[in-house]
Amino acid sequence: GQIFTEGEDGEIIRTLTDINLLEASIVTFPAYPDTSVASRSVLAWQEERVLPIIHRAKLRNELELKVRLTRL
Repeated sequence: GQIFTEGEDGEIIRTLTDINLLEASIVTFPAYPDTSVASRSVLAWQEERVLPIIHRAKLRNELELKVRLTRL
């Protein structure tokens, strides 16, 4: 199967979800000029997605605490 999504910059991203891969190799001269290779890790995902959310939640909690303290 495949899933199409749109990136933040409007780029269409095609994700293959069910494939039969016989061989994959990184080559110097790919068959298609727009071919690219990238490495992903959970740490990079956390830094980009999860950590900003945690940071915003901490800031929100600190602000709520300050508001409560000023009301006392």
